[in-house]
Amino acid sequence: KRTSVASAQASVREHAHKTQRDGVQGVVMTMVQLDERAAKFGVTFLDDTSDESYSIGMRGVEAVLEASTREGWLDVATSEDFNGLAAAPTPVVAENGNKLHYVHYLSRNPQENTPTIVILPGFTEMVDHFMEVAYYYWQAGFDIYILEHRGQGRSPRDVANLGLIWIDDFRRYVADAEKLIRTIVRPHAQSIFSKEAPVYVYGHSMGGGIAAALAEHAPDLVDKYVLTAPMIASLSPLSPSLTKLFASLGAFFASKKQIFVHPDKEFNQTFDEEYAKGLSHARAVWLHKRRLMLETNQMYAASYNWVKQSLKLNAYLQNQQNRERITAPMLLFQAENDAWVSDEQQDVFIAGATNTTIKKVRMNGARHELEAEQAQVVRDMVVAMLEFLTVDKEANKA
Repeated sequence: KRTSVASAQASVREHAHKTQRDGVQGVVMTMVQLDERAAKFGVTFLDDTSDESYSIGMRGVEAVLEASTREGWLDVATSEDFNGLAAAPTPVVAENGNKLHYVHYLSRNPQENTPTIVILPGFTEMVDHFMEVAYYYWQAGFDIYILEHRGQGRSPRDVANLGLIWIDDFRRYVADAEKLIRTIVRPHAQSIFSKEAPVYVYGHSMGGGIAAALAEHAPDLVDKYVLTAPMIASLSPLSPSLTKLFASLGAFFASKKQIFVHPDKEFNQTFDEEYAKGLSHARAVWLHKRRLMLETNQMYAASYNWVKQSLKLNAYLQNQQNRERITAPMLLFQAENDAWVSDEQQDVFIAGATNTTIKKVRMNGARHELEAEQAQVVRDMVVAMLEFLTVDKEANKA
């Protein structure tokens, strides 16, 4: 075990030294802002006071993380991987390959009980959305994975339009995430760190819904969960019954077609200043530029069947028997001005999870896109995450 840790440390140091020689680490350090609360975790925050300062900082972050990055490709979950999810769907073979894309950022300081965190992005999101947050976890010593769900980023697609999100069955999202953790994440943590090394899951929006379903489906798989604006239930201008009818009819007649209520017929190449209002302008601009870099990043709309399956995911999460299966502690961030998911249903979910503790943090004034929010929101959120995930370790030291 010690040999494995020492070898991993040497590998990371070798890459870090090369990065430092290239002067990249110096670029990052000149574009940071200190926060006493984060300092105890070894974390400094990027300066987002201007588009330029944030962009320069993120160029440095990308280079630092690249030195510790391993690209990964995972065979998609088959019927055997659904592990008890009722009536597992027949595996779908995508036109552009059948391997899910993920990235693995190696811990900068691997030790016996190094924690691992698996990040599950939200609807239309890709690895880049979580690069900044991953950097903060990397500074704190975590081993980090980010999975691109089927239909997003560089993972398999089942429709010709790369901007359209389609899934045949929501359980596929859950099974894919479970397979990554069971076959890649846990074995790596146990072989490099220790059998007791914790594994955590962090899910945003749709990814938060998938993470919550995973906690219900496989209670012993993950040690703790962090959910940011989780999609326990989506908001709709229609009543629940009409929304369900709309989604079912659309999925029956036009499963892989774009829902008609979405105004855009293709990805908008022009940065939307109106959309960015209230968010960190620097973060919003940077993310838009990252989308423009790859066509596979230019996702923008839902298909009818995705809407239908999202409602099925919501129904699964709202089942009281399922909620009672959750045993892992959770930290749930709720956005006050969320226009996409229901905070009321998040509260119902928390109340129904009677066999665990779910701590709710309400982010006043924040929008759904918490990871792209103003500096203070991002900092408060990251500090709260790290405090929640390290509390047991600190208690043991005491």
